[in-house]
Amino acid sequence: LSTGSYQPWNSGWNYRNDGVDIQTNTDNTNSNGYHIGYTQKNEWLKYTVNVQETGFYNFKFRYATEQTGGKPKFFLDDVDFAGDVTLGSTGGWNNFVFQTVSNKYIEAGTHVLKILVDGNASYNMSSIEFIKSTDAIPAFEVLSASTNDDEKSIKIILNQPLNNQEITSNLF
Repeated sequence: LSTGSYQPWNSGWNYRNDGVDIQTNTDNTNSNGYHIGYTQKNEWLKYTVNVQETGFYNFKFRYATEQTGGKPKFFLDDVDFAGDVTLGSTGGWNNFVFQTVSNKYIEAGTHVLKILVDGNASYNMSSIEFIKSTDAIPAFEVLSASTNDDEKSIKIILNQPLNNQEITSNLF
């Protein structure tokens, strides 16, 4: 939309002027010198990730905030793979720390990672890592279930593939 007058869209005033607020940082861990800032509820980012090997991974998300209660939602190919994540205060907008979501099953291949800003607390986002887990394989569980639009079937999200396991009603 052109109004004939300049309006900044990037509140961080760095890198580019679009809807993503980018700031410079001095974080020495996994940093390219920039981070996402000024996040607001319902904003989102998408990244393409290429997973080399099927398995369980720890997902490490680097963030900084003076507030508590940030609630990022993490989707892989439109499926919430991390569950509820709540961020605490790190003591400052440039004091970056890791939040780890442990032992999540991911198949090899190219995927779309979407990060949705939920909750009313703002936070800065610096980096994302997927690290092969060395933890024991978690117990089989249902992560979520929902009725499909046809109202005749349900979509069930599991924390790992079935691989010839018998599904019983006590799992739901």
